[in-house]
Amino acid sequence: MIASDILDRPIPGTAYQRASWPYELIRWLFTIILRVFYSEVVVENEELLPANGVPTILVANHSNSLVDPALLISHVKKRTLLRLTAKDTHFRQRTLSSWLIEKAGALPIQRQKDHLGSEIATGNAKTFQRLVESLTQGDCLALFPEGISRHHPKLAPFKTGVARIASAALTANADDPHFRLYIAPCAITYLHRFRFRSNVCVSFGAPVILSVATHPELIDTPEKPLQFEAVRRLTQEIEGELRSGTLDAPSWQILRASHTARRLYAPLDATAISIGDYIRLTQIWCDYLSNATRPTPLSRKLKHQKRPSLSRSNTANTGMTEEDIELTEEEAQDGIEVADVQRLVARLERYQDQLGRLGLKDHRISSHAFLPLWRLLLRLSIRATITGALGLLCLTVLPLWAPIFYFTKRAEIVYRVKTKNKTLWDSLDELGQAKALSGLASGAATWALVCLLTWPLLPFTFWLVPLFMWWSLGWVEAFVASARSTLSIAKLIELRLTKPHVLLRLHAERSRLAEDVMQIAVTKLGLPPSHDELFPDAALTNGHAASQGGKVRGRRRRALAKRLRWIHRRKDWNETLRLTSKGVSSMYLRRICVRNSVHV
Repeated sequence: MIASDILDRPIPGTAYQRASWPYELIRWLFTIILRVFYSEVVVENEELLPANGVPTILVANHSNSLVDPALLISHVKKRTLLRLTAKDTHFRQRTLSSWLIEKAGALPIQRQKDHLGSEIATGNAKTFQRLVESLTQGDCLALFPEGISRHHPKLAPFKTGVARIASAALTANADDPHFRLYIAPCAITYLHRFRFRSNVCVSFGAPVILSVATHPELIDTPEKPLQFEAVRRLTQEIEGELRSGTLDAPSWQILRASHTARRLYAPLDATAISIGDYIRLTQIWCDYLSNATRPTPLSRKLKHQKRPSLSRSNTANTGMTEEDIELTEEEAQDGIEVADVQRLVARLERYQDQLGRLGLKDHRISSHAFLPLWRLLLRLSIRATITGALGLLCLTVLPLWAPIFYFTKRAEIVYRVKTKNKTLWDSLDELGQAKALSGLASGAATWALVCLLTWPLLPFTFWLVPLFMWWSLGWVEAFVASARSTLSIAKLIELRLTKPHVLLRLHAERSRLAEDVMQIAVTKLGLPPSHDELFPDAALTNGHAASQGGKVRGRRRRALAKRLRWIHRRKDWNETLRLTSKGVSSMYLRRICVRNSVHV
């Protein structure tokens, strides 16, 4: 059903007045859901976002379906109101997600695959006009220029809608020499977008400022129609700003290898640096290792000789071989560099696969592999004792959290079964949304049931039960992190006693890899020879440093946990609430993506 009647309603609220109560209710609800589902949500550089009353288009990447707008609404506090758009099939549905979208004041966008061409032209023209009116009155639009949500390591090609809306807004205000339109890039990076208690970074970049004086080519008049080249340039500028703030890799293998290379270059607790620095350092390696997916000059020329024309009638193999191809010195050097990067990626994959099979982390190999056995046993006994104590503490809250964990996991299984025939990138993008909504429903039901069972104490349990559940979630996190560390130490001791040659070989391979990674970092990437120069505060923090790079919204800071670093042992921003954190092997990724016909 086309939700065209929504476009005929007056705009609820403006940037100059307080948002409507349904919007505030939605913001409060989203805040609760996301603060429980994600361990930390770090907002960086929010001061770069213009204040209320300044016409602004907030552009963000789109990889987690409805969680993305929910995250912006709940955690971008500088703007009173964010105008959103959503595909019109989300409207007029008898679902919780549909109700949330409508009450958040979103406007419907019609897509080609959902409607006929004539319907799209009529409906989207009205939406387009409403968006321009919102900008004129000083609102902030939140748009996703990819135009699609997908589970993929690489951002989708940007559509030109944002640039066209900006052009229409400038044209509508061409008579006002003081009119300024800000396009604020907002990079959203999920370390594990659908994993419970994972981490998120929302990073704002420098805004692109448009005005009639600085961008006259964007003014669309009958005498001088808007040229596509101007739209394309603005779209490319927005795309470049947004890509620079998030993880963007051509394949899952390259992203996985980039994490390994970052750990080899900076072998410290990843949480000792801000999550923003963690992401940016990983992206530096993504950019370099992406050369592995680039065809070599030899392969390009050989392909051209074998298939000199794209016509279907000219596809005969010419019989040319590699020896028949002549390369310039520059092309030969480029081919050598691509081959070197490909070999490095393969070595990083093999090393990470070995760690996964053994159930170990890189820091165990680098710093704990050759500790005296008695020290490892002492560490194991201390860690096991702490894990046992935390486990007993968690038993007290198990009746409250067990139903939520059960129904959330059940929702994940049901969702995967329903989408098993879809491609990987088109199915997993809504999994986080499904799990979060299931957790909300089961959590509310648990709260209501406890209040019903303790009816005489309702004035107390109504408030104390959710507060206790929120507080106890930290105990569960600490228990899982401690248990994960205990298992890792136990596996290291087992390897020392039963297969010392495997440990020696793995340590030697790590040393060679670390040496090669450091050489590339210094000579090709311009990084300092010591990570201490890059992160001078990391050695001093001995714990979380999220506050260096932005505001942390979601984690309760405890003085005891700060002083006793053994209590909470999160070693990496990439960790989640799981006992095993092996990741997936390169062979598994290839099998999954071949099955789904997705390039990884």
